[in-house]
Amino acid sequence: MPFEIINAVIHGFDKEKYAEAVSGIVKKNEVLDVSQAPVVSLVEGVAKLLGKKENSLAWGRFGDDAFRGPFPDSFQKCVSSQPDLADKSVFLALSHVAVDAIVSKAIKSRLATGSKILFGLYRGDDNEQNLIIAMIKQKGGIRLTEDYVPVDIEQVDMTKLSHASEFKVSDYLKSMQDESEQLRQGVDVDDLELSSYLSFIASRDSDDAASYFIEALGCVLHRSSKRSTALVIQAAYDYCVKNPALKVHASRVKEAVCTYLKKQMGAGLAASLEDVKQNVERIFPVDLSKHFDDFVDILNGPEYKIPVSFSVNEMSLRKYSRIVLKDDDVEIKFEKSDFGTSVNSKVQFNREEGYLRIRLSDKQIDELDKHV
Repeated sequence: MPFEIINAVIHGFDKEKYAEAVSGIVKKNEVLDVSQAPVVSLVEGVAKLLGKKENSLAWGRFGDDAFRGPFPDSFQKCVSSQPDLADKSVFLALSHVAVDAIVSKAIKSRLATGSKILFGLYRGDDNEQNLIIAMIKQKGGIRLTEDYVPVDIEQVDMTKLSHASEFKVSDYLKSMQDESEQLRQGVDVDDLELSSYLSFIASRDSDDAASYFIEALGCVLHRSSKRSTALVIQAAYDYCVKNPALKVHASRVKEAVCTYLKKQMGAGLAASLEDVKQNVERIFPVDLSKHFDDFVDILNGPEYKIPVSFSVNEMSLRKYSRIVLKDDDVEIKFEKSDFGTSVNSKVQFNREEGYLRIRLSDKQIDELDKHV
């Protein structure tokens, strides 16, 4: 499905670095004409910039702190009722809440500077609504009229953004439903399986300024060690299975990722997607390394949402570890996730009678047929 902009508006305020006051706060009362080419180019440019190879995404969610500000609650109301954000007045009202929160935090940030703030609601390839909020600079290929209307938009890159965040509406709603269901089933609040539904990037030189923007929108980093550990193993395996040139090595890739994670955990170090990539690439000859150009992008992207760096969870890693049974004449290896005591287990263990029952694939059966 083609990129579709639903609503867009640009607000702004002025502030000098180190200043303790802001001025020139502008909150527009009309949305932009989303049929105009410069508006489309600006919103689409920012949306595509999020997640580019050089701009690793930090995934997160709204914080549960009482001082997180008004934006998260306002967002929840807008996406959970009708009319929703597709309604121009609802969209504008939410953008005003965000501007007020950003300005309030900017006053307290020594490094924060004034900026134009773009709000864009769009549908991408998945036909789901996404809200982007980005602080943009009028330089190079971005120019606005005095009325904050985009003109002459050429290319959007990191030099034209101070900060940017994206909120995935459907992921947010699903997360709320999943958490409510867990609570209904009696899961303790501290044991809830939480998922991420927002992402953000910030320019490398922003430091304190990056934190004020994130805090203003009520966002917090969410790096579930348990989920990230399990996902990175599965995602690496999936990546190879989906590529005919790599598929035959998928199981070895899973084993390599587990070995790397076990090493990091033993050393008390965090795992990184870049290191995972390097460990996986070592399995393959040089001519196949070209297939891994987008490996980190995909694992860090919206499908898996794995942080670029995360702590290794022992419980999750244990589920993917291999069990090795070996004596003088027999050696059996299998994934721990395949092991169990029920008849539905791929590898069923019957302790009383002392045997393993292995459910074979057609390929394994064909291989055994050669030796019968």
